[in-house]
Amino acid sequence: MTFTPVHLETLESYGYTPQEARFLYLVATHSGYFLARQFLAFTGAHWGKRTTLFWTKLQTSKHARTECFPKHGVVYHVFARKLYRQLGRENLRNRREHEIQYVQRRLAMLDFVLSHLDLDYLETEPDKRAYFEKTSAIPLHVFPSRTYHGQPHSQPTVRPRADRLRISLSCPLGFAFRKSPCAVRFSRHDSSRFKSGR
Repeated sequence: MTFTPVHLETLESYGYTPQEARFLYLVATHSGYFLARQFLAFTGAHWGKRTTLFWTKLQTSKHARTECFPKHGVVYHVFARKLYRQLGRENLRNRREHEIQYVQRRLAMLDFVLSHLDLDYLETEPDKRAYFEKTSAIPLHVFPSRTYHGQPHSQPTVRPRADRLRISLSCPLGFAFRKSPCAVRFSRHDSSRFKSGR
C-alpha cells in the first residue's frame, strides 16, 4: 500500500495524527464507512483517551457522522465533501448515505484492505483505465458496464463495472506501469459473511 504524502499532509493539517490520517485515507478511498474495531486494529490502540479524541476530531470537524444499524451497532461514515475533494475523490459514492446492504459491502471491503496492506491497489477510475488500457492493452469496454442517465439534455455516462471492484496488483505499482509482469486480483466481498461489532 502506497500513501500519497500530499494527501496525508492535507489530512494532518486538519489536526489528525499521521496514523489517523493514513486510516482516514483508507476509509475515504475504499469504503466511506468504518467500525471502531477497524480503527483500533489498524492503530493498535485500545478504548480510551486516544480513540475518544479521534471521534471528537471527526465530529467537531464535521468530517464524519455516526449511524446506528440494527444488529450492527454504531457505524462511522466519513462524508465531508471538502475532505474528499482534498484527496481528489470528490465524486466517489462513498461519501453519500446508503442502505445497510451497501454499507455492509463497504465495511467488508475495508476489512479486506486492512488485512492486505501489502498489496498495491488501483484506487481510482483513472488508475484502472491507465493500467488496463495502457499497460495491459485491454480496453475497458470489454468489462461489463452500466449507463447512468443524468439531466434530460445531458449525455449518458457509461461506467465500467471494473470501477466498482477492488483491484490490486501483486507487484509494486511503480513497476507495473513499466510493463513488468503482475498478477491482478479482483476482490469480491460477500457481505453475508461480514463480521459486525464495535
